[in-house]
Amino acid sequence: MKQYSFSSTTVQRIPELLAGWKGVTLLTLITAACSQIAFRLPFTPVPVSMQVFAVLLSGLLLGSKRGAAAQVQYLLLGALGAPVFALWHGGFIWLTGPTGGYLLAFPAAAALAGIAAGRSTRSQTTAAVAGLLLIYLCGCTQLALLLHLSIPAAFVQGAGLFLLWDTLKTVMAVAISVRLLPRNG
Repeated sequence: MKQYSFSSTTVQRIPELLAGWKGVTLLTLITAACSQIAFRLPFTPVPVSMQVFAVLLSGLLLGSKRGAAAQVQYLLLGALGAPVFALWHGGFIWLTGPTGGYLLAFPAAAALAGIAAGRSTRSQTTAAVAGLLLIYLCGCTQLALLLHLSIPAAFVQGAGLFLLWDTLKTVMAVAISVRLLPRNG
């Protein structure tokens, strides 16, 4: 049986694989796949998923512009009805519903994380956390408005329950980025 390994040659080819629209499309597909690693909790309309990981990773690996482009492409696919949103949902209605604020924040969050693409681990972590906070801000705001929740209640339902999980996803995205891309400083 043939064994496969993740060699240094493979790692050296990563920037080439992520170049141009290939990288944008790849991270769009990764976001769609990570969106399906999801489940619902009975006390919130916000599903637990791996979307945040993919959004931050797209910015960290592709940079601001192309990371945001990957997320815009993801949103367009979903808005047009492709079942790429969490739990195989698709359609414009998901962008206007209680969890739409999270989705709509994805391009800006990827762009924010992308500011630190290829930089130090500390810079990438700071930028990724800023991206995560932006997702929470937009998501909790739309959640509060559409469900008529107070800000504290929206925070508990839309962010507080997810903080530990999303922190782990943020750390994973930074760790992968640091491993795959050369650093500039």
